[in-house]
Amino acid sequence: MLKGFSKGNTIAIALIVWALVILTIVLATFILKPWQTNKSETISVSAAGKSQVTPNIAKLSATVSTNNDNLDLARQQNEEKVASLINTLKDLGVLEKDIQTHYI
Repeated sequence: MLKGFSKGNTIAIALIVWALVILTIVLATFILKPWQTNKSETISVSAAGKSQVTPNIAKLSATVSTNNDNLDLARQQNEEKVASLINTLKDLGVLEKDIQTHYI
């Protein structure tokens, strides 16, 4: 036996040492988590973008009307106004295939 320690004191010290060893093993197990072989890893990516382009589509809606007691004359004047409008659009660079008319 150790000098100056009684048998009861030696057993108490041994129990405290074993308790500390077991506590260290338990804490290390929960901190290191050896049962998790694949630790989860996260990759986060964020981005922002901005784009500016010139618009290539325009929608124009127009109504052409003519009031005249003579139906044939009113129709002719309307056709002239529509033709003038279409020619103006062509002069501005609008292709004929891009021009649509309805209800003529």
